[in-house]
Amino acid sequence: FIFLTVYALTDLMDRNLYAIIWECIRSSVGLTILFDQNDWFGANAMLYSVNYILGGYFVLSIILTGWFVFKHWKEDSQIRVQGNLSH
Repeated sequence: FIFLTVYALTDLMDRNLYAIIWECIRSSVGLTILFDQNDWFGANAMLYSVNYILGGYFVLSIILTGWFVFKHWKEDSQIRVQGNLSH
């Protein structure tokens, strides 16, 4: 899970289109752990609503990553088109 987190964030920072795929895989693994164990490594003992908070975090993370990738894909496409026109 930690490896997937680092890899997904690295791809996102590099503006790689595959960042959304890695983020979906990471969030799927996180949600699977969360719902399969019905806990996040004992965090329910400290905060009962941690399952809902983390579940929302994983879903929101996918949405925001998708928005970021799409936004920067459009910007990068425009820059490439402008670069090709100037040559």
